[in-house]
Amino acid sequence: MRYVMASFLIAALLAGRANAELPVAGSAELSLPVPVAVSAAAAAEGTNAAAAPRFIAPKTDDRMDFINQDRLHGRLSAATAGTSRLTWKHAAAAEDILFDTTHLDKIMLASRRSSSSGGSDAAVHLTNGDMLPGRIVSMDAEVLEVDTGYSGRVRVNRRMVMNILPNLSMSNVLFEGPNDLAEWTVYQRGGSRPQWRYSDGALYSMQQYPMGRIIEGLPDMYEVRFDAAWRGPYPQFTFIFNTADVQQNSDAYMLSVQGTTISMQRSTSNMGGNNIGSRVNYPAFEGQSGQQSASFVVLVDKAARRFTLLINGSMAGQWTDPAAFAGLGNGIAFRSSGSGSDLKISKIKVAQWDGRVPGAASADKATGKEDQVRFVNNDKFSGRVISIADGVLKFETSYATLDVPINRVTEIAMADEGAERARRNRDDVRARFIDRGLLTVKLNRIENEVLHGESENFGSIALPLGVMKTLEWNIYREKQTGDADDF
Repeated sequence: MRYVMASFLIAALLAGRANAELPVAGSAELSLPVPVAVSAAAAAEGTNAAAAPRFIAPKTDDRMDFINQDRLHGRLSAATAGTSRLTWKHAAAAEDILFDTTHLDKIMLASRRSSSSGGSDAAVHLTNGDMLPGRIVSMDAEVLEVDTGYSGRVRVNRRMVMNILPNLSMSNVLFEGPNDLAEWTVYQRGGSRPQWRYSDGALYSMQQYPMGRIIEGLPDMYEVRFDAAWRGPYPQFTFIFNTADVQQNSDAYMLSVQGTTISMQRSTSNMGGNNIGSRVNYPAFEGQSGQQSASFVVLVDKAARRFTLLINGSMAGQWTDPAAFAGLGNGIAFRSSGSGSDLKISKIKVAQWDGRVPGAASADKATGKEDQVRFVNNDKFSGRVISIADGVLKFETSYATLDVPINRVTEIAMADEGAERARRNRDDVRARFIDRGLLTVKLNRIENEVLHGESENFGSIALPLGVMKTLEWNIYREKQTGDADDF
């Protein structure tokens, strides 16, 4: 990883002393390393600092990452869309530094005083992949109104809404992500090369080591959904579940996908790994002309010791363990068994399962002309959402119109028919929230610690930087061959 060089900052200092106007800097102009500190061991041995560089950045510093992997710490001050310029503060520069945002990848934001009024009890998923946290106020034929603790009341175009989780505390969803690498346990070993990395809502394997997490409150019947993509001609990975140790993966079950062959194994500390039932052949994964990505659903029935696999919405295999249930924990994990840097995992969702095996259509998404409502007892009804007002959902079915308290509803999935998706804009940036939330907006400006933007989803919006952890730029740029995200 290259760092921004001191020569540019020295030039900035000289320009500031001369009261001269600073140039706009592109990433190609950056060339000397930022200051490093000598490690304790190196200092004790009297070795040169360059032998063991260790950058020390204040916790109040933001971090700016460029497309070419240059990096600079400091503080985001302002930005404007029309000029593609960003103003940056640095401790070594007497004046602000201007950067051309066309070279910018993302800014990792340091902690700020948040203007949020508290947590959000609802989540609204939009058709462009965004997720708006807040509290549901009302909905009619045109608009869904959401009260947020960070930007006041936001009026969302109903046609842009994919689904609504009005009561997150009662939702059957136990985990949804990935959101960052910190929420996962990565296999620990010697050396500095990372085993996994996170970028733009996805996890990328870097070596053949597992990465996993414990799912709190995992029930006896649950489902795990995830998308997998791979660079080579075949998928080669293992999904581990019901493990107590996400680094060792014993006393658990393993779904092994090796090319066109898929198998289910039980792994115990005293017997090792053993196949359950027969292997499944999945010819769609055949060679270079086959699929390079797929959506997987694993359905687990612990009492029946039965495991069902769906690929792209269709049944691919089912296995029943004839012995006692082997899993001793609530952990899930992923591991590449290919070259180590050929696997991308995204759109992970762990939820309670009602025991019904879905057909070709996704179980958590409405299709066609009808909306779908799921209640706290896991009952589901199809029909049309007429309105939400004063805490009551009015829902029309083929046989009756129901008035249901919104606090008894866990999910509202909107019909596909009539749905619209926000158009992409050159000045779009993507904001990832500290807790939960993901919004894509056309940037107007950043000033006084607030991002002002707009979207076809909800019109104009003001987002305090204090509620965000990352701001991503140039989000529609074409990935280059060899990029870590090139899947």
